[in-house]
Amino acid sequence: MDYINRRHFYLQSLTDGLSLAADGEGLILDYRPNEFYEGTLSDAMRDEDDDPGWKLTYDRFSAMTLSVFMFELVTAGLLATRGNGDSVDYRLTLRAVLGRERRRGAAGEASRLPSGVGYGSRAGVGGAGCAVR
Repeated sequence: MDYINRRHFYLQSLTDGLSLAADGEGLILDYRPNEFYEGTLSDAMRDEDDDPGWKLTYDRFSAMTLSVFMFELVTAGLLATRGNGDSVDYRLTLRAVLGRERRRGAAGEASRLPSGVGYGSRAGVGGAGCAVR
């Protein structure tokens, strides 16, 4: 991913966590930041020196920081979003995730998805790779 480089290295753990949280089509439905932070984001950041039960602690600071970084991914075109009443749904548009699927022999994400309905961002996301069934 061109956007996640030395200037944006902090986003790598977040994108790893989002990749773990998403289903096979790249959807994260009814996203709940506290569950994501203490669940799959903790799983993505845990290393061999950590206790198996180690997890991040969700608090006000992490809530603000996570919101800013999620918005940064949306504006960079790496994450599509859609309001869902009291929650939000996301669709991954992370090129590295799509590339891994292709290497495993699965059909490319973009080729499996119908044309866009309901997802998008200010960065112009909305075409192949971020459409909804």
